[in-house]
Amino acid sequence: MGRAAKSSWIRGVINRVADFWDSEFPGEDASTLALFTGLAFLSRQLEQFHDRTLKPHGRVLSEYQTLAYLRTLGAASPTELNRILLQTPAGVTYTIDQLEKAKLVSRRPSASDRRSIQVALLPAGKREAEKLMKAELAAQHAVLARLGAAKLEKALAVVMALIDSFEPPDEAST
Repeated sequence: MGRAAKSSWIRGVINRVADFWDSEFPGEDASTLALFTGLAFLSRQLEQFHDRTLKPHGRVLSEYQTLAYLRTLGAASPTELNRILLQTPAGVTYTIDQLEKAKLVSRRPSASDRRSIQVALLPAGKREAEKLMKAELAAQHAVLARLGAAKLEKALAVVMALIDSFEPPDEAST
């Protein structure tokens, strides 16, 4: 299925979902369904995008994200990785284990609190992170080039607003 056909097909599904709700549940406000259905499709497309980009390098998304985070911000605790990567503690531990087996990261005691550990990139991990980050960036540019700078800026603003909307309200403002 070509790009235009897939986009048209997804729009058709979104429209059918909205039409279904309008006809079957006329009293319900289903105005959010189109957006959430579209976001669900986009989420799956992003998973496939990352798979296509990372698979030739023998990596999966959680490994890439961990390496990129450590390369960008330095050493981190597993708890920090859990929070930023939105993974379960078991998922973070598994990812760190895999990267440690590949000799890309190491665990070491925290300098500020010996009871906790920090995960840090090894030299090979730094090289791997940079290689993957460049591959991801090139793939992202290829996908987003069709949008142009103005649409890209607007899209980022909408994404940031959506992320903010999922945060619980500030207790001070309630």
